[in-house]
Amino acid sequence: MATTDTQARQSGPNVKAWLPEMVVDAVLPYATYLVLQSQGVGPVAALAAGAVFPAAFVLFHFVRSRQVDGFGLVVLAVIAVSVALALTSGDARFVLVKESIFTGAIGLAMLGSLAARRPAMYYCGRKFATDGTPEGLARWESYWAKSAMFRHSNRTMTVVWGTAFMAEAAVRIVAAYTLSTSTVVGLSAIVPLVVIGLLMAWTVAYGKRTRPISRAEVVAFDAGTP
Repeated sequence: MATTDTQARQSGPNVKAWLPEMVVDAVLPYATYLVLQSQGVGPVAALAAGAVFPAAFVLFHFVRSRQVDGFGLVVLAVIAVSVALALTSGDARFVLVKESIFTGAIGLAMLGSLAARRPAMYYCGRKFATDGTPEGLARWESYWAKSAMFRHSNRTMTVVWGTAFMAEAAVRIVAAYTLSTSTVVGLSAIVPLVVIGLLMAWTVAYGKRTRPISRAEVVAFDAGTP
């Protein structure tokens, strides 16, 4: 158990390991969207332009390592859903709800990832809860292979985060069509912060409950305990 605990501490987040990918996959697409919108570019074109960065990084990562960057694929899925939603909206109120497209698309992509080999929160955890080294990533994969609780907790977190994002987007869209513009603008600034804060608090508490079980399962697996 001591060895496992030491390994877990060593696999803590390392900003230098994942910050460049976060900038390319998340910051640059969103910044591009905001800049182009401020210059009068339509939401569909602005969203599509932002997809260039994560798409290029996914291709670069694959050419370099012959592995697909899961986080980048999630971002591309979010942008694709966002563009689709934007194309189907011809209502003037879209100006008020366009921010919800990102949130709703993220939630939809996360829930959709449950049908894949790994849920979205597995990749988020690999990005933020490891040091990004080959050893750290291998340790994260070993937890997935050896611990049923680890697999269950990643899927549970994916369901909770995805559902919460979808619910937040739905609430803000309904508010855009039922409340005054000034009220919607205020809600758009406050609600996302509250939702993210609650989700992070829940995730930390949930992780504290499930992490010891996952570690015990890995130790039992390595010891050959049935």
